[in-house]
Amino acid sequence: MPLESGSVFAGHTIERVLGVGGMGVVYLARHPRLERSIALKVLSTNVSEDGRVRARFEREALLAARLDHPDIVPVYDRSGPESDTLWISMKHVPGGDVAQLLARSGGPLPPPRAVRLITGAAYGLDYAHQHGVLHRDVKPANILVEQDERGQERAVLTDFGIARAFDEAETTTGTTASFAYVAPERLRGEPVETRADVYSLGCTLYEMLTGSTPFPRASPGAMIAAHLNEQPPRPSLVRPGLPPGFDAVIATALAKRPADRFPTCVALAEAAARVMDEAQRRTTVNPRPGPPFPSQPQPQPQPIVPPPGPHTGPPPGRHTGPPPGPHTGIPPGPYPGPQPGPHTGPPPYPPVPQPYPPQRSGRGRIVAVAMLMVVLAVGGVLTGVYLSRRHHIDPIAVTTTTPPAATPGIQLLDDGVRIGVANAPTTIDMFNEPICPPCGKLLTNYSPDIQSGIDSGRLAVRFHLLHFLDDSSASRNYSTRAVAATRCVAQSGDAMVYLKTYQGLFTPAFQPAENGRTDHTDLELAQLARSVGASSATTDCITSGRLMDLARATADQGEDKLDQLEPAGFSTPAVFQGTVKVDTGRSDWVTRLN
Repeated sequence: MPLESGSVFAGHTIERVLGVGGMGVVYLARHPRLERSIALKVLSTNVSEDGRVRARFEREALLAARLDHPDIVPVYDRSGPESDTLWISMKHVPGGDVAQLLARSGGPLPPPRAVRLITGAAYGLDYAHQHGVLHRDVKPANILVEQDERGQERAVLTDFGIARAFDEAETTTGTTASFAYVAPERLRGEPVETRADVYSLGCTLYEMLTGSTPFPRASPGAMIAAHLNEQPPRPSLVRPGLPPGFDAVIATALAKRPADRFPTCVALAEAAARVMDEAQRRTTVNPRPGPPFPSQPQPQPQPIVPPPGPHTGPPPGRHTGPPPGPHTGIPPGPYPGPQPGPHTGPPPYPPVPQPYPPQRSGRGRIVAVAMLMVVLAVGGVLTGVYLSRRHHIDPIAVTTTTPPAATPGIQLLDDGVRIGVANAPTTIDMFNEPICPPCGKLLTNYSPDIQSGIDSGRLAVRFHLLHFLDDSSASRNYSTRAVAATRCVAQSGDAMVYLKTYQGLFTPAFQPAENGRTDHTDLELAQLARSVGASSATTDCITSGRLMDLARATADQGEDKLDQLEPAGFSTPAVFQGTVKVDTGRSDWVTRLN
């Protein structure tokens, strides 16, 4: 019988029941010394009285308590040998779990969100595996959803190792085994290793994508038989419109033989992220009629305002265009970077497809073209036009890249990063803000010209990344974190990796919306950098957040410089050659610099 509110158990004051399961009851309780609420799991009496189970529980709980990872719920305390009832206290995560998330949504999760949550769980699982701990009970109910200190959603795992204590005693009765997610080798009574958790994580991903478990059956026996004998289901058949690439991910994760599965949980998550990235690229680059991408907004062609004359728009202030809708971004995982398009020569980097076509204005306001994603040249750098206090889009054009004649260097500045050879005859300053909606369109089209100038040694660019829209990001500091991430990359000394990372920040598939509901975590920023060649030391720098203070100072100095150049009210992106503002309204503005 559940403990009543206000009662005291093992020194903890019970506040209320959080959940009831086969192993016992989880309470919200008050810690006697820490003066904070914790999650207290009290195991059932029949379990606690089994001496063999008690011994194994104590061993596993001790191992779980030693795990220290941001994607694992920390264990605070546990029952000792003198306790009649087994219990364990953990951090309370108020966001609920993925099972509750699925129940509230009444169906599957949007694929980017599903992959993002699975990725966090995967990192936690692999960390535990590296420390000799198997989970053995991976399922939606054991993946909690937490808001971090920046207000961003992330997955954290709970109940590590606890299921192992009950394998021998109760797996065959179904009391503790979650048959919807259990690996075949466990059901056959064979020794298990880390790929059993890979299987369970694959079952969990399947449910998050489709809203159903892989083998829904009327009885535990039928479900066990399906896990043992039936081929993994294809999620794209269950949920029309789901990217078919997920079929192969699930087939590998749910392979009957452990050796045929992904070697690690992160490998599973990265494969899912690649499918998601490819689907988003196809949807944006090559839109066509067909079933809508599930739970995602469909890109619609909209007009672009033609090149304006001297700006006579609104007074200084925030973006005055139509409010952006929710932005789901891309999940963490390998970011494939730009893809090749048609070209007429052997440039060192795949050239860019044709630019956004000019269109007639639509009531004089800025309308983004969501239908077309211009896929950049590898090593190209993105920017666009965004007025912080005034707003316009300049005309855009594209030319073919030329082979590099010199190796550009990288120099860290107090207010940005310089890319180019030391003796480049022309140097320009470019100013961008990571979440401005039109940022990326201008340089998406001009990046081949800029890359050609840098590679030939004729042009050097000082990139200034600003953060004046921090308060318009979901986390309230995304722009500063993006500056910090690029600073970590710049410190590695690799100019091309810096350019590719900078480019990735502004792709339509990655860039968060101004005033959007989500942006990106440091882990996702690190994944972006890693996917274009950043070292593990660089990605560690990004996820640690240790350059945040430096990033603020760098962005502030960049904004001060732009304020000096445009004292009447600065705009971004702005391009300056010395103290002269470059007219980016000309289609040949880059080549004229050279």
